[in-house]
Amino acid sequence: MINDKELLNELGKGELSAYDSLYVTYSARVREFAFRLTKNMEEAEDITHNIFLKVWEEKEEISKVDSFKSYLFTMTKNLIFNSFKKNNLKLKYKQSVNYFQNEEMDSHIYANDLDILIALAIEKMPEERKQIFKMSRYEEMSYKEIADKLTISPKTVQYHISHALSDLRKVMTLISIFF
Repeated sequence: MINDKELLNELGKGELSAYDSLYVTYSARVREFAFRLTKNMEEAEDITHNIFLKVWEEKEEISKVDSFKSYLFTMTKNLIFNSFKKNNLKLKYKQSVNYFQNEEMDSHIYANDLDILIALAIEKMPEERKQIFKMSRYEEMSYKEIADKLTISPKTVQYHISHALSDLRKVMTLISIFF
């Protein structure tokens, strides 16, 4: 079985079979990651196609990367962030960050980028859940204070906080799709 580095070398030479192998190996991961963040399968498909079109167009440069998985993750994340930016979410983010210092750190990303992924997940929550979560975590209000302010029961607050935390745990596991 050919490893990624060998496939990248072949890709750099314009070998379509290397491109096909990389596509088969990684397209589902890119699509799944994009879908989990966008919650839109059509957009996730478009993102996946755009990413792999860019891989082919920039094959000479991409053939020199150390970790294709990391590079794909970065490309996908940046494309999704740009998409969100165009949709007026206007999240602040840094563009080019070297995510991984070495192969042993494949499962870690810098805290800033994790904050961005969490912010995106929060923005995608249903409006009431998002409001309750922000009141709890950012305004440090108690469940009772939130319930009183929103004229809902503390159990409803607890329900939404529980589901919000579950949503955020899913974002954390998303990263594992790449590694």
